[in-house]
Amino acid sequence: MSRWSEEVELLLEEMQRVIEFLKWQAEWWGGRASSRSLELRCIYLL
Repeated sequence: MSRWSEEVELLLEEMQRVIEFLKWQAEWWGGRASSRSLELRCIYLL
């Protein structure tokens, strides 16, 4: 039974790491979109 408990703990930890990674990735993509938007606005102003 303890083997299953350990497996559950490992899965919960892995799920938490995936959530943290996806949050980071969303922020990264958001930053790219913001910089791209700014770049396009600068181009149109020229």
